[in-house]
Amino acid sequence: MDLAHHKDIQDYIRKVCTQVRFHDVHHDIKLELTAHIQEIVEEYLQQGLSEKEAVKQALAQMGDADIIGKQLDLVHKPKPEWTILLLSFLFVNIGLLAMYFIQKQSLLIYDSILFEKSLLYSLMSLIFIIGLYFFDYRKLERFSKHFYIGTLLILIFTVFWGIQVKGSSSWLAIGPFIVNVVAVIPFLFIAALAGIFNKWDW
Repeated sequence: MDLAHHKDIQDYIRKVCTQVRFHDVHHDIKLELTAHIQEIVEEYLQQGLSEKEAVKQALAQMGDADIIGKQLDLVHKPKPEWTILLLSFLFVNIGLLAMYFIQKQSLLIYDSILFEKSLLYSLMSLIFIIGLYFFDYRKLERFSKHFYIGTLLILIFTVFWGIQVKGSSSWLAIGPFIVNVVAVIPFLFIAALAGIFNKWDW
């Protein structure tokens, strides 16, 4: 007996899922709960109960949907990779410390504010990383082709109309910042192609 589309069961499962903030596991939770509820319903049906009463008893046996949802939310709560975060923080600070001593010793005559720029870029990167932590960037996957085309257009624009440094037109001015587009482009292409080929039927 297929009870996957039974209204009461669907309402119960939907109520459970509203308590689970990690939406990627909703599908698996729905499948698991549906199968479990169906097993209980079949047991009650074998005892002679009607389908309506069997579903009612099965949902009562499952327990309060809000409580189950909160318990599942704790189980499926994404955990930060603290080791990676701490190592990244350590390496960034080592790099900043190196930039500070390089600037203090005047080892780079052509760049007198190397440490300040490095510190600014590090803070910008930190803000960007925090933003990615709270934003599910996988939602951008459907825009992968647009992202690829946009990246290609930026590269072409930079090559022909970018700022020349030592004979290479690989720099682009973005407000007060000058970005080495050619150095960044490969990573953008990798991200775009990863989204394009993710669902490729190999």
